[in-house]
Amino acid sequence: MMVELQQNNDERFNAMSEKNDESERAKLKDRIAQSYRYHHEHQEWTRMDQEAFRGLIADYENHGGENSFVHEICEPESYTWKLLND
Repeated sequence: MMVELQQNNDERFNAMSEKNDESERAKLKDRIAQSYRYHHEHQEWTRMDQEAFRGLIADYENHGGENSFVHEICEPESYTWKLLND
């Protein structure tokens, strides 16, 4: 009985954790896309912008994000943007 109860709790926790990760990935993808659209248009950014963008991608990956436009388009192109002096 206790083993079944623990398994049930573990399954519920894992389901909630996955749901939370999905929600966070969606929010982060939106923020990455917003930043990408802005910097794609200007083809330049500051170190602060660069650090924030890379941080968003790292957070996205930490929540299970992989194989999306973030890695196929946004991240590779960001390496071509001019880095402005702060």
